[in-house]
Amino acid sequence: MSLKLINACLSAGVGGEQVAFARYSSLLQDLGHNVITCVRHGAAITASLKPGSKVLALPSAFERDPRTVWRAAQVDSEFQPDAIIAHSRRTLDRKSTRLNSSHI
Repeated sequence: MSLKLINACLSAGVGGEQVAFARYSSLLQDLGHNVITCVRHGAAITASLKPGSKVLALPSAFERDPRTVWRAAQVDSEFQPDAIIAHSRRTLDRKSTRLNSSHI
């Protein structure tokens, strides 16, 4: 069964969290899932993503940047993912704008 997934990490640097994020994206794609990989615009980890990945660079200048929230909500609405994988609290804050208690 193929899933529609958003795998998101909005941090700028490269550390363990970001490496795990890049590996998740690659593995999920290799397993046949339809994955949109969301990164912070200009994030260093983008260079480590699998060639051919669907990458969406989100503007994320500061905590709760309204441009990020708006674009993330738009992608969520258009793509209708089965699940969202958020690799940090910062990312979860952006994605949780559409969630309510019935999703958790």
